[in-house]
Amino acid sequence: MTPRDRQELAAHRLLTVIGRHGAAIARTLEQKISDAGPFNQRIDPHILIPARNLLVQQGALRRIREHGRDWYALSDAPSKWIAERIESQFDVLRQTLDNAFVHRVGDALEIAVYRALKASTLHSLGGFRGLTDEPTTRSPRKEEPPSIFAGRELQGNKRFDFLVGQKAWAGIECKNIREWLYPDREEIRHMLRKAVEMDIPAHLNRSPHSLCHP
Repeated sequence: MTPRDRQELAAHRLLTVIGRHGAAIARTLEQKISDAGPFNQRIDPHILIPARNLLVQQGALRRIREHGRDWYALSDAPSKWIAERIESQFDVLRQTLDNAFVHRVGDALEIAVYRALKASTLHSLGGFRGLTDEPTTRSPRKEEPPSIFAGRELQGNKRFDFLVGQKAWAGIECKNIREWLYPDREEIRHMLRKAVEMDIPAHLNRSPHSLCHP
């Protein structure tokens, strides 16, 4: 598929998803178009965002500022319906932004990684004490891997979420942030600095709580 084809597909997907959704924030569009949908119709954000901005400039989409966020809607959609869709979605969005909820989503990612490491043949450092399958409202107790490993020391109060390996080791970083991370993001630089200080490879897992956005 040529770049022009991808741009046209991005515009088509945006109009279709927003038309069905009524109104949507950027994260919702990324989740539904970049992360989900038919595999051959997924559009990466570096193409999706310019296509969205162009549709706004052309008048096909409206950008509406409500509740401290930009919402996108079809220009010919009824204003009353758009307002209703924004309010109903924001009620759910507000709950997903609660700090307790965000931390629990982050815990879920780290627990999933920990259980995967336990089930593998690799050795690992870092994990949860007393972890069971029983439902609980308490945050699990996590022990971080050491900041000194193989004679190398991480500066400051830095740690990987897990260290994993056998003869060779690597650091694993879990991030509960928006789903797409580009090389210039501080989270990436922070992870790479730790990898350089320990002289080991690093791998990033992400748990986008925006997947829970309406």
